[in-house]
Amino acid sequence: MSETTILGVGDIILDLDNHGTAFDRVKHILRKGDIVFANCDQTFSDLGSDPNGFWPIYVSAVPHAASMIDCVKDAGFSVLNFGNNHSLDWGYEAVFDCMEGCRDAGMTPIGFGKNIVEARRPTIINKDETKVGFLNYCSIGPAGYEATESRPGHVPLRAHTYYQQWDPQPGTPALTKSFVDREDLSAMIEDIKALRPKVDILICTFHWGVHYIPAEIADYEREAGHAAIDAGADIIFGQHAHLPKGIEVYNGKTIFYGMHNFSSRGEWTCPAYQPGSKYPDSYKWDWTEHGKKFATFYGEIDPDEKRSSMIAKISVDKAKIVRTAFIPCWISDHNEPEAVGAGDARGQQIFEHFKFLSHSQGFDTKLEWDGDEIVVSD
Repeated sequence: MSETTILGVGDIILDLDNHGTAFDRVKHILRKGDIVFANCDQTFSDLGSDPNGFWPIYVSAVPHAASMIDCVKDAGFSVLNFGNNHSLDWGYEAVFDCMEGCRDAGMTPIGFGKNIVEARRPTIINKDETKVGFLNYCSIGPAGYEATESRPGHVPLRAHTYYQQWDPQPGTPALTKSFVDREDLSAMIEDIKALRPKVDILICTFHWGVHYIPAEIADYEREAGHAAIDAGADIIFGQHAHLPKGIEVYNGKTIFYGMHNFSSRGEWTCPAYQPGSKYPDSYKWDWTEHGKKFATFYGEIDPDEKRSSMIAKISVDKAKIVRTAFIPCWISDHNEPEAVGAGDARGQQIFEHFKFLSHSQGFDTKLEWDGDEIVVSD
């Protein structure tokens, strides 16, 4: 039995017109992976029309095109998650067309199904006599994107938020607390326990997190991540926050809370720029209100905060994980990732950044250079 390499990256949001070069500086690495995962925050289809009504109109929907499938396939990706808060931006027709197109190209879409039974069904990939299982859960999504017994959608892992007064003085900002929905948590644990004896490596991917706020990891993420590992998960890939987040080693298993954008447009485009949109005048609208609130409450984000990304690298030998590491990637001004090593100042900056992000959240995670890769341990 030879060693199997599993690679994983965060969010992909490809540019409508210039996506062909998105992975040029990393595909030589991605193509070496036996199983290569990514979260796709858009549907690769020419079908669908306008934001379908689930999102408030000020949020818009991510432009999409079927030609993006060729770009993603060429880069080396093999497992694509569509169980996220953008899966239905362009309706059911678009997402099912996208998933079919991915299968036709030899890739495996996960995280979305025709109903909750299909959505919860795990994906098992056999590679070099090693069975790798995937389960995906989404905590971020408009009401209506989650699957039910009779409706397509993603597998929900909803969370609830409450606010705690920590100082008796009135008007003092409250602490933000959160916890996982009990029914969704029980369903997740049931899924993991059912899959565990069927695979050698079990990967849970979570679309979760506090977006656009540096470092912060919510209570519910820790609760869900720990519960998943306690139930039998080996590795957790977290996405969505559009910023890098810390890394925790819990009971010997690694949780990548936020792998950050990998190739992401980095800005929203109004529906007017999507071919066939029902809102051709939307380019005149003010789309900045939602984003401005984060800057008002938490301050502007340092541009360098957005530079640190990664390719997680999981090495498997004899059906066991023998090494967990990541390849640091620098996000360019054009939102394209470039692998950088220990001899590059940018690589050192990413190393220090992920160390800070992890320690700032109370994790004792150890990061060490091994060649041009950063090994994760406790």
